[in-house]
Amino acid sequence: MEKQSEKNTAPKNPYMDSFSIFLYNEGKNYNCYECLGAHPSDLFGIPGYSFAVWAPNAAAVSVVGDFNDWDPSAASMFPQGDTGIWHAFIKDVREGMNYKYYIKAKNGELIYKADPVGFRCQLRPETASVTYDLSGFEWSDAKWLETRVTTAPYDKPMLIYEMHAGSWRQHEDGSFYNFRELADELAPYLTEMG
Repeated sequence: MEKQSEKNTAPKNPYMDSFSIFLYNEGKNYNCYECLGAHPSDLFGIPGYSFAVWAPNAAAVSVVGDFNDWDPSAASMFPQGDTGIWHAFIKDVREGMNYKYYIKAKNGELIYKADPVGFRCQLRPETASVTYDLSGFEWSDAKWLETRVTTAPYDKPMLIYEMHAGSWRQHEDGSFYNFRELADELAPYLTEMG
């Protein structure tokens, strides 16, 4: 994992400037998804993806995936000062490729981890993250955002209901509901539960 590959060349995360890091360390970078995770990028005109993950207790981190035959020594990540954030740019990575972080903990433990800020993931039972370009995503929550501005959220009672989507309901054949199907049944159920 310590071997540096020619495919991994950028020591600094272009998506995270010093102010973003300051806000992140303060717990106030509310848009950290813009700098963490995997983002399509280019380095000197070479297309690829920029990867960044917060792993403060890691001794070393690398990115493994379809693009490097899951080889932990092929794409080492670089620590970004003492922030706990690790970064790498990997050329020739395209949208739709599977990846994970390969982490060597300070105690020597070796761990494969999905991206906690990943924008897409494999369907179960697989567990890898999948590279995805968020730039084309169109939000459809304008009406809700308008309502939120005129609503005082802290002067009303709040009920928090937690459920595990994979076990709450299943089809008769044992297959899982997708989120759209869950919404159709969950909303009336939650209304009934108060």
